[in-house]
Order: sequence, then structure tokens, then C-alpha cells
Amino acid sequence: MCAFFSDNVGRNFNSYKNFVFRCLLGQNNGEWLVICVVTPVSDRICIIEDDEGIQDVLKIILRNEGYETTAFTNGEAIMENNYIQPDLFLVDKQLPGIDGLIICEYLKSKRETKDIPVVMMSAHPNVKKLALCAGANDFIEKPFSKSVLLQIVKVHLQNRKGHIA
Repeated sequence: MCAFFSDNVGRNFNSYKNFVFRCLLGQNNGEWLVICVVTPVSDRICIIEDDEGIQDVLKIILRNEGYETTAFTNGEAIMENNYIQPDLFLVDKQLPGIDGLIICEYLKSKRETKDIPVVMMSAHPNVKKLALCAGANDFIEKPFSKSVLLQIVKVHLQNRKGHIA
């Protein structure tokens, strides 16, 4: 059974904004117990990729490195602002409906997302120049290696943290 966590010692929880508090309330031999675990919030990566096989590979690689992922098969949710703001976007160029370059331009034009790194992906190397012109922070050519993906993600997340600090 889950319970609401309250602070009985008067700490300022605003200083814990990068942590998640998970608490359980239960009984053991007639006594009520509250067990709370504090875990750091991992970086969130939003994947916009219509190929479910590539999407699955990206999620596995990134989750194994400790990142939290959300994935969409098209840009509809992004264009409708129906998503949780991530720390980085991975966007395929060739998507059904709305092209990845349009999504990138849209994200870079909004005050709320303009500073969030956008990494474009495509099997066509000539897309790199278009992606950078659309405002992408970087480009990954498919097929990609795990090490290249993780290095690009790491660099842009570290740069963003340095920019926010």
C-alpha cells in the first residue's frame, strides 16, 4: 500500500528537486511501518523513431546506461506539447506525418525547449547539413554503434548541465 510522504522534521524539500521519494506504508506484526527510498532522477531522453526495432534498441542501450526514456513513433505528441520535458531529444529525420526536421525546428523555436539538445538521426548522411541548419545540436548516421550513440548523448547532457548551472 502506498502512502503520502510528509516531512516531520521541517526539511526544505525544494533542495531535493533532483530526487524521487518512494514510500511504502504497511503493517508488520500489527505495527505500522513506513519505508522510504530516495533515488536520484536520471536524465530523461525522448526518442522519436518510427521503426520499432530501432526504437527498442535505443531504449535498451539507453536504459542499460541508467537513462529514463520515453518513445514516440511520430511527432504528433511533440507538436501538441503532450509529453514530459526531457533532457535530450533523439529524433529520426524520416517520420510518418511530420518530418523530423520540422520537429527539430519547432523544438528550437520554443522558449521551453530551445536549450534542450536535439540529436537528429538518419540513414542518409546528406541529412546532417539539413539537420544542423534546422537547429539540431548533433547528428547520428544509421546504422550507429552503441559507443557513438552513448558518447554523443553523454556530451550533450553534460554540456546542458554546464549551461544550466
